[in-house]
Amino acid sequence: LLMVDINRVFDFYTKLTELQVLVNPFQTSDEGIALRFSGIFKSALNFGLLTSFCLFLLLGGRYNFRGKRVITFVLLLLLASTINRNAWLTFIFIGSVIFFVRIGVRKEYVLWSIFLGSIFVILILLLFLNSVNTFEKSDSIIFKLSTLYSRIAIWSYWLSTLDFASALHGHGVVAGIGEKHLLIDNGFLYLVLNSGLVSMSIFIICIFLLLKKAACLRGSDSDLAFFIVMGLPFTMILNNVVLDPMLMHLMFFYPVALLNKELMNEKYA
Repeated sequence: LLMVDINRVFDFYTKLTELQVLVNPFQTSDEGIALRFSGIFKSALNFGLLTSFCLFLLLGGRYNFRGKRVITFVLLLLLASTINRNAWLTFIFIGSVIFFVRIGVRKEYVLWSIFLGSIFVILILLLFLNSVNTFEKSDSIIFKLSTLYSRIAIWSYWLSTLDFASALHGHGVVAGIGEKHLLIDNGFLYLVLNSGLVSMSIFIICIFLLLKKAACLRGSDSDLAFFIVMGLPFTMILNNVVLDPMLMHLMFFYPVALLNKELMNEKYA
């Protein structure tokens, strides 16, 4: 509301980008350039996912206190201001999971429905992208087919560089080719390239076991753990959050603590 010269604002954020204080603070499209709000965080993605996590706590947990609706509204405004589609989609996805569980659908059914539905969506996307001749027809802030295409095309680019040995144990993206080739907006692909298929398989098994345990237990803590862990593989498909300690603590280790608490409560009940 206090902006007098918008060019000074853009120059300021451009300078922060050059100093590597912020990462990609602008969202460009045919509609123009929009500024991503990132608060004190280095990227709008981190801030958006943290805001989504706070919303998961409010909507997925059993918390009732004065001002809950006001806080939820403020968090939704902050999430919208990030102009980060990854954070938006993560919130919509987990919000849908919370809705179905809250209306009485068993968590086991939700888990398997999402697993089978994900395979179907991936196949539809592949067929759709192969049938589109140009990806500049839809280049708005929200619907940008070019970035969706790049997230899928990058798999064939990177996997073509792997031989049998590096596919098993990886060849280290950060220390090697990652510095002079395309960036990776996918956490699973990053694990394959950096640590190999074995490491990625172990990580996926850990996520599946956490989801299975959270689905079997009946309690508010296991429900919340189920919602949060469900969001981790979804965010990894959209972007690489594996390297961010804050997000991994919130979306992996915090649910582990919730499940341990629920198991202890059942043991000594």
